[in-house]
Amino acid sequence: MILAHAQLRELGAATRTFRGVRHALLWYRDQLAKRLSLARRYEFGAIPRSAEAREQTNATFAAVAACLTGPREPLIWLVAWYEHTEGDGTWLAEQAGMSRWAFVRRVRKTERMLQDRLLNAGLVEEA
Repeated sequence: MILAHAQLRELGAATRTFRGVRHALLWYRDQLAKRLSLARRYEFGAIPRSAEAREQTNATFAAVAACLTGPREPLIWLVAWYEHTEGDGTWLAEQAGMSRWAFVRRVRKTERMLQDRLLNAGLVEEA
């Protein structure tokens, strides 16, 4: 069960702080994949996590999720931008049906908007 961000704060669960938007968004992507996984088996040799660590992870997940409100498509392209390590983004721009310049502008605008939200929530370090 995932509690709302405000409820977790009231219960005293601390949240994690990330170095930047990229780290927060990719961490959220990984957590979402783990939570949606149908086969949630423990890895061989894995050490069980403490209740405090689980509460922090849940509180951070809920806080980041609260910051990701709004249209999903720009966020999906931002994650693709972070994951894509080759070239200058021309291929991603073509996939989005935009010029490279327009695509980069759109991604940076989404990144700034998300950075403001994460800063207000206290989830990223100030630059």
